[in-house]
Amino acid sequence: MHILFRLRGMKKIFLMLICALWGTFLWADNLKISGTLIDANNNEPFAYVNVALYQSSNNQLITGGLSDMDGKFELFAPSGKYQLTITFVGYKTYNRPITLSEDHPHVRLGKIKLEEDAQLIKEVEVVGQKSAMQLDIDKKVFNVADNILAEGASATDILENIPSVEVDTEGNVSLRNNSSVEIWINGKPSGLSDTDKGQVLEMLPAETIEKVELITNPSAKYNPEGSVGIINIVMKESSKGGYFGSVSAGANYQERNDYPGGNLGLNFNYNQGKWDFFLNASGRHHLRTNSSYNNRTSFEAGEDTTYLNQTSNNTNKFYNGFLRTGFTYRIDKQNEIGMSAFGAYNHFDRNSLLHYTNLNQDKDTTNTRNRTTNSLGDMAFYNATIDYKHKFVADKEEISANLNYFGRYRDNNSDYHNWYNNAGIISQTSEFQTQHEIGHSASAQVDYFNKFTPNSKLEVGAKANFDYTNSQDRSFDADHTEIADRYRPFLYTEQIYALYASYGNKFGWFGFQLGVRGEETITQANDIKRSYFQAFPSAYLSFELPKQNEIQVNYTRRINRPRGRVIDNYIDRSDPTNISYGNPWLMPEFSNNVEVNYLKTWNEHTLSAGLYYSYTENVIQRVSKLNSNGVMENTFENINYSHNAGIELIAKNRLFKNYLDLTTNITGYYYCLGENEKYHIARTETFSWNARINANVKILSNLSAQVTAYYNAPRLVAQGTVDHRYGLNAGIKASFLNKALSINFTVNDILNSRSNSLRTNYSDNFYQESANTSIGRSYRLSLSYNFGNMRPKKNKNQMNNNNVSTGFEDEMNTDF
Repeated sequence: MHILFRLRGMKKIFLMLICALWGTFLWADNLKISGTLIDANNNEPFAYVNVALYQSSNNQLITGGLSDMDGKFELFAPSGKYQLTITFVGYKTYNRPITLSEDHPHVRLGKIKLEEDAQLIKEVEVVGQKSAMQLDIDKKVFNVADNILAEGASATDILENIPSVEVDTEGNVSLRNNSSVEIWINGKPSGLSDTDKGQVLEMLPAETIEKVELITNPSAKYNPEGSVGIINIVMKESSKGGYFGSVSAGANYQERNDYPGGNLGLNFNYNQGKWDFFLNASGRHHLRTNSSYNNRTSFEAGEDTTYLNQTSNNTNKFYNGFLRTGFTYRIDKQNEIGMSAFGAYNHFDRNSLLHYTNLNQDKDTTNTRNRTTNSLGDMAFYNATIDYKHKFVADKEEISANLNYFGRYRDNNSDYHNWYNNAGIISQTSEFQTQHEIGHSASAQVDYFNKFTPNSKLEVGAKANFDYTNSQDRSFDADHTEIADRYRPFLYTEQIYALYASYGNKFGWFGFQLGVRGEETITQANDIKRSYFQAFPSAYLSFELPKQNEIQVNYTRRINRPRGRVIDNYIDRSDPTNISYGNPWLMPEFSNNVEVNYLKTWNEHTLSAGLYYSYTENVIQRVSKLNSNGVMENTFENINYSHNAGIELIAKNRLFKNYLDLTTNITGYYYCLGENEKYHIARTETFSWNARINANVKILSNLSAQVTAYYNAPRLVAQGTVDHRYGLNAGIKASFLNKALSINFTVNDILNSRSNSLRTNYSDNFYQESANTSIGRSYRLSLSYNFGNMRPKKNKNQMNNNNVSTGFEDEMNTDF
């Protein structure tokens, strides 16, 4: 691939880097505390234990870190009196006063033995359950590894139960009522476009997912793609030593289906010494049946009003396979390398029957038509990653490199058969349509950070990303002769070159982080070429208040580059009266986002409150127009601008000695969309809201339940409205054989409420109303069995449970 990097873009990027680094300064050398942690049970080094240093006078956190693979740790701090606290889940907390001075510049603590807390372990065994949600000032983390509703499900089912996230019946994902959201997998852009986002998420088995992170205003270090932010799906990797695995099997049934579906899964981990290895494999078959209607009224000046009523019945069969494997090798204390790969495959068989009735202005039937569609196809999605990390000084200075590749292909073959009844005259036609698409995405990234002092940090990095998509759309008549004027090839290439720099510091109760990212973008969609440079600044201000209160104010500029089906000129002809195609002339969206977040924590309760505002230019919206042949054409356009403002409240409560874990989310938002004369869209303003509550109940030590309920209020969209949606899901889980065997039973859509998601569309010459009339409740039964010789392995992920870091420090220190 020819690589072009324009000199003008380079100059701008380096100029921003110089400006970002200008204010960087180094503190004087700090004094040192060191020691070695030992597990008292076996006298082995204790790795990844949380070590924190607090100011004795006010209990303020000064610095912290993790012990290395040999149990060793080093902390640096100015002269003063401190309290050293060492914590690890299931072990007794170690506290010790420390005094640093010029006379004692290095305090050597030698070997420190940590003992298990038998009483704590017993309490955890009886009533403990992992919190379903962790609230940080800069992101929200939803732990789904023990989610009862996730057993035997897909990533789509997981996202449907995450606050502020909505997944519609077509698999489209939105965050805070905005579909311009990036999907990441394990902290890396997944390369998913609107074309395959829903299908790939359906292919990812839920039992391989550890947690979901919502990052609404990422810093300059991260890709600025996605106007509303990032949904990061983190896959499971065991933190247990030795070998550990599980096998699972399940069955699922949706009402109105002819037969149930099923799933099988295997997870295996081996962790020993310098090596960590994992393997996940699964297969899944499911059947989905639904029906819908679409009623349209057409009116033109000087012509009679006509009506078109349409009903549809659809059956979809899916056969999914998933395989993921990888390893991490710790070469020595300073160097670590990891490799991983995964692939997902889907074979689908779709059948639909559409019935059309045309009526005149008196609503008398003029003709009818039936259309059957049979679509067979295959889709695959695969990824390979290589990561390398070198630590100059543990937890202080580090450089890392990453090579990442995503590939995908899609083959879709559709047979269409039409039967016409026009005033008693019967006729029929047939046609055949094929689509073949391949895509490749590759990236190389280098990141460097340096903590000059316990509270200051510099990050710089560079990234190059290359995307390639080739799609072929062909149509044939009943004699299998190609229809030449329907051949629609589409070729898309994209190159992005980026440099970033950010600097943060903290002074007592106030912290800040300033950054900028420069990106040069070169795209070509068929013959349409574009090249542009953009800067994406970010700013974070953090204010720690007394009594565990914290406020953060942040600003980011972001971009939404059109990709996939929104620009692909492939025409979906499954419904000849209602066709869809992309628009390769689309310009990217640019948004400026401001957030104010408040976080308050108590022993058993957490409250997060946020205000957000976003102004977006070149807003991309789906639009419709009725052409002179009575065919509805659906495509995408840059409408104008939009304002999006809202308030988001999330409360987490652990009640009745942790037997009940509640997560409640309420969001209210105002949305304003600018007018567009071409599609007769007036300025649209709307206020709407949604709410969700998730309850995890520990009934007995081996019996638990989960209930999720949600409500989305009606709202206005471009050229129409979307009716309210609500739902209720529930599940129960029982464990046996010392929790080695577990059985889950879940029911989704208990109220059968997703059946009537009404939507209207209108313009100057049509009014259209459509809805899904039946999707149906679904039932899922799952069994899983755990095996292995594991024992708890000290892992850096345990730090999340020890509550020694603030939201600002998470932003400063957290790497995906």
